[in-house]
Amino acid sequence: MTSLRRRAQDTRPEAAESTPTSLPLRWVVIIAVSTGVGLAVGTAAGLVAGITVGIALAALLHKVLS
Repeated sequence: MTSLRRRAQDTRPEAAESTPTSLPLRWVVIIAVSTGVGLAVGTAAGLVAGITVGIALAALLHKVLS
């Protein structure tokens, strides 16, 4: 079923700004460091250990840097 009534334009300030925001530098650092350390541990100790260390380090850096 279709409606013939027009929708009102959204005039909220949040809706008017449709430009995407860039990734904060903090998240770039978190992703880069946790990926690097996860890869290093993964090559030395195995895939599961590398993924575990990468995720744990990302969570730790998120807590520390916020």
